[in-house]
Amino acid sequence: MRIIDASVYVTLPSALQEYIQFKSGHKLYLPVDNNREQYATVLGVVHTVGEKCLSDLRQGDEVLISYKVTADVQVNDDNAILKYNRVLDYDGDIVWQCRTASRVPESIHFPDGIDYTKEEIFAVKRNGKWQAIGGWTYMLPIEEQPAYKSEFLILPESMNGKIREGSATFVSAGEDIDAQEGDEVMFDKQYLHEYTLPDNTTAYFIKTQYVWGVYEQV
Repeated sequence: MRIIDASVYVTLPSALQEYIQFKSGHKLYLPVDNNREQYATVLGVVHTVGEKCLSDLRQGDEVLISYKVTADVQVNDDNAILKYNRVLDYDGDIVWQCRTASRVPESIHFPDGIDYTKEEIFAVKRNGKWQAIGGWTYMLPIEEQPAYKSEFLILPESMNGKIREGSATFVSAGEDIDAQEGDEVMFDKQYLHEYTLPDNTTAYFIKTQYVWGVYEQV
């Protein structure tokens, strides 16, 4: 079977992420039954790339995908899953459909004639590192240092380090952007996608158009 649109089909170990594995090797099993969106599997392997896909993806690539792929389901009155809408049998293999950027007619006004709005693949692993693709930017959260330290007092949780809002550490982007890996960038947090990966790493993804600027050292 040929895929003639811009879809990419991936294989997944399971629809839901069943556990988080720490560096120590210990596993934390997750209560996934009633949290399909929160614990949807986001780590997949490319099976087939559509002929109109604009991203540099190849069979066997490891990719990070949106939770929407496995959370797209039909349920009954008891909220039990009746059908996963994105899964199909591809020549005997069970695969999941991911939407990617696609070219649009000139009458539809998108920059460079490309619609990035429905992309569901955030990044691909290259040389052991995640590289954002398409219209996505990949960032890591910044943990602020606590304002107070004491060797004698037990400080309340509210005084410990917190994740800085509205800025993060830039890692990579699918489009050209005037930022280098390690830069602190500002972004519009209402458009942020936050994911906990299977290795317990927190990853930020956002459309590049919502990255506002880079903090400069003075």
